[in-house]
Amino acid sequence: MIKNKLFINSTDHFEGISKEVFDFEIGSYKVIDKYLKSRKGLKLSFDEIQEIKKISKSIEKTIKIMKKLKKFDIF
Repeated sequence: MIKNKLFINSTDHFEGISKEVFDFEIGSYKVIDKYLKSRKGLKLSFDEIQEIKKISKSIEKTIKIMKKLKKFDIF
């Protein structure tokens, strides 16, 4: 990752995915990394690209909510 760019090969990348979002884990795995690794060697379809964008936005929102909840000492 370079400046919120997630490279999936030598030329293609997603912009706007922070390290915090990429490193976000559910269970014992990183969500975006797991998604991409399961498609390694395959060309991503338009729908899959959109799915990755939706996942990253959902993770961003989840992180924001978790930070707010920490203020209430819930975790």
